[in-house]
Amino acid sequence: MIHLNRSLPSRQRHSIAVQLSRLNSAWGRASAAASQFDQLRAQQVGFQPHLVKPTPMRSQQQFPA
Repeated sequence: MIHLNRSLPSRQRHSIAVQLSRLNSAWGRASAAASQFDQLRAQQVGFQPHLVKPTPMRSQQQFPA
């Protein structure tokens, strides 16, 4: 939980809190979609979902370490 600085004006605090909650819900939707995708892919491949590794990020594929 992020605690906002009390010295900020309350209107500014509120807009920051609104943006944080929007970001939080968007992150939740994205991670839910990712796990759903992993489950679907696991069903197609015929593996158990917990045995399938999560999809690597595109940036890791483009730029190998």
